[in-house]
Amino acid sequence: MSHTEIETEGVGPKDFTLPEGCLVCGGDLPVRVTPEGGAHAVCKSCGWFSRPVLTVRKQGLEVGYRSALA
Repeated sequence: MSHTEIETEGVGPKDFTLPEGCLVCGGDLPVRVTPEGGAHAVCKSCGWFSRPVLTVRKQGLEVGYRSALA
């Protein structure tokens, strides 16, 4: 086994919910983080799909969103 295979062995998706995390309706936002695809979230209340940017800080998890420019 290579070093990379040992590091990723047993690592799967992580799921959690951000209370009142939906930027559209304010509902709870379920988030799934995978090693391959990063974070994805879909609001169960309004259907808003997002790709949150997660950063680990000393104070805890920071959640942000990239803005789109037209």
